[in-house]
Amino acid sequence: MVQDPQDLLLAELDQAQQQLVLLDRQLQHKPDFGLGVGSPEINTWEMNLARRSALLERIAQIEQAFERRASGSYGMCEVCGTPIDAERLRILPHTRRCVRCASL
Repeated sequence: MVQDPQDLLLAELDQAQQQLVLLDRQLQHKPDFGLGVGSPEINTWEMNLARRSALLERIAQIEQAFERRASGSYGMCEVCGTPIDAERLRILPHTRRCVRCASL
């Protein structure tokens, strides 16, 4: 069964926003870190900060996909202009490139 791209985008956005809430909670407490003093938990905190940045980028990409849907360009490769394979859109509903152009 082929799912509506709108539903896939909404599900992906919801999942990313839920992950962002969890990461924000984890980032509220920053372990002590200083010269000669510190906690090894700082590594986890910094990894969570990097994950948060990646999530914000993913949310922005999903929001851009909604804008492409509204303008009628959703599902078209931004590089070569050909339609993006439906299976690729099912797996990566926010993708902007066909497989061929993404691999270049």
